[in-house]
This record gives sequence, structure tokens and C-alpha cells, in this order.
Amino acid sequence: MPAVATLTRRRCAAACAYVLNLLVLSISLLGGGASTTIGNWFMAALVSCIGLPASWQSWYRSLYNAAQQEVALSAYARFFVHMSVHICFCVWMLLALPKVGAFSAGEYSTRLLGC
Repeated sequence: MPAVATLTRRRCAAACAYVLNLLVLSISLLGGGASTTIGNWFMAALVSCIGLPASWQSWYRSLYNAAQQEVALSAYARFFVHMSVHICFCVWMLLALPKVGAFSAGEYSTRLLGC
């Protein structure tokens, strides 16, 4: 099952990204980053604590079960819906627009603003 093996690697990468986001915001908070507040740090911690089990429950487990049981299209459709929501969230975290996604160490805040 190459799809499940690929998905396992992607889930591990997502877990690393959640932890790295929390680590970067922790360093920014302790280092006195101008745009990092304690509220942003708590939001990043909440996203990390909820994101890891939610990714397991929603998209990893649904594809794994669909591949194991070789079920109909509905199980795969559930995976694609959940995975598209996850990808949209990852793009939002990557951009980290001010006032909307300030709790992530994204491209906008780190490169464009120079924080």
C-alpha cells in the first residue's frame, strides 16, 4: 500500500511542522519578538495539541481504513474532504497574515516583515 506509506510520511511531516511552529513562536516570545504575544503562543500551543490528534482522526485514519477494507468511494471521499481542509489550513499557517494567522511563524511575518 504505497498510498498509506506516503500518508504516514506526510503525517509525520505535519507533526514536525506543528512542533516546529510552537518552537519558533516560543523562541520569538522569549527573545522579545515585536509581533509575538502570549496569546499567539497559547494559540500555537492549542493548534499543536489539537492538530495532531485531529489529523490522525480525520484524514490519516480514514484513508488507512479505506485502504485496508477496500471500501467504496464514500470512504475515499471523506479522506479527500478532510485532506483538503487540512491543506487549506496549512496554506493559512504558511502565509500567517497579520491579525488572522499571527499565531504561526509563517512567510509573511518572517520574510516580508523581517520579524
